[in-house]
Amino acid sequence: MNNERYSISKPKTYYDVCSYLDKLVKQEN
Repeated sequence: MNNERYSISKPKTYYDVCSYLDKLVKQEN
């Protein structure tokens, strides 16, 4: 496991969570 990759993919702030979810939605659609 790459620790840096994990920390990047894991949202820390509320804004990061929103951005992360937005990316997931765009990938699905």
